[in-house]
Amino acid sequence: NLKTQVQNNELEISSTKIQLNEAEEAIDDLKDNNLKISFEIGSKFIAYLFQKWGLSSRERISLYLEIERHFILSARYSLDSNFEEVHRKQFPIDQGIIGECWRLGRRCLIHLPKSEVSYIKESIKQNFTQDQVKCFTMKSKSLIAFPISTENFEKIGVLVIESTRVDWNFDETSTLTNEYQVLFRQFLIHY
Repeated sequence: NLKTQVQNNELEISSTKIQLNEAEEAIDDLKDNNLKISFEIGSKFIAYLFQKWGLSSRERISLYLEIERHFILSARYSLDSNFEEVHRKQFPIDQGIIGECWRLGRRCLIHLPKSEVSYIKESIKQNFTQDQVKCFTMKSKSLIAFPISTENFEKIGVLVIESTRVDWNFDETSTLTNEYQVLFRQFLIHY
């Protein structure tokens, strides 16, 4: 009788584990679907900014949100479909211009060299590996990043505008981005 009870308990435990695994898979699917929908909504929002700022097919905008000491690519837009591709969704908090902008809490502008050797050397200084640099779809020559914060001035992410143009300066006075900070805050409340 005791042996039967132990077997029944083991069957119940096994059944519960299977149900738990199925529930975790369903939750993961919902999270993935939610992230996909959020990415699409966010990309439409920054597409509006892209158009408003008069950017060209040589540029792209990406929005990175900080989550658990990493950046998550939360939205991206470019007229060039190659530049819109997403190869990585998560980035180290100390890598590239997003890491610098986050650390300093202010607008950052970087111009990268034309020659490939110098470009790679400069990118390595930004905590990229040579292999990562060689895999870049968009070899940006000019990048500008703006910190995104809540109404309480708590940093939550970074907006990056990249261009393949050399020595390109977008919004040197930051008036356009300042104008849209309120829109970002309202948008991110629902994000």
